[in-house]
Amino acid sequence: MDKTVVLGSILAVFVVSSLMMSPAVAASIHEFTAIALSFSDEFKVRITATTEIPQDGTGVSYGYGVVTEENFFDTILVTATHGGFLESAVQNGPEDPKWHSHYVTLTDDGDVNNACSGLEIADISYHAPGEVKIYGENIVFDGVKTLDSVNPMTGESNTFDGGENIVAIISFDLTPVFNDGELTNVCVDVNGLYPIR
Repeated sequence: MDKTVVLGSILAVFVVSSLMMSPAVAASIHEFTAIALSFSDEFKVRITATTEIPQDGTGVSYGYGVVTEENFFDTILVTATHGGFLESAVQNGPEDPKWHSHYVTLTDDGDVNNACSGLEIADISYHAPGEVKIYGENIVFDGVKTLDSVNPMTGESNTFDGGENIVAIISFDLTPVFNDGELTNVCVDVNGLYPIR
């Protein structure tokens, strides 16, 4: 089944300042003109932004996520770009900002060291559940629905299940938190929540 959603000049539900970006760039990468979805055994998502998406994300820390009805924010398939911290098998090192994907579990109850004022990552897959491609204003990522992987921040293994029914796409900024040089938390600021109708 394929589903395409044309959003026009939809405004983000949540708007916060973006890391290390000018206001114009920050707004445009979080605003979509279209979202195309296809899903059977895997998710495939194409997002069209209102400006060209940086190929490697140098100097920014942000991404997009797929929210399903079954999990809502419990398990989200995300694609992100950032430098400064290593938490993906796709990255060549901490300073490598190449786009990559994860499954993440989010929490807002402050049970992860109380390091973030809002949402933060409670669990994350080190291995990528799919591929990411950037061309112009478009970003496409394919992802499997279920993945076994280890959490790079805790070393614990987990099985991630992304659910079945996609209900929204989110855009977000990331803020890493370090303790004695070690990555301990990643704060997530949601900029846009775009329902799939």
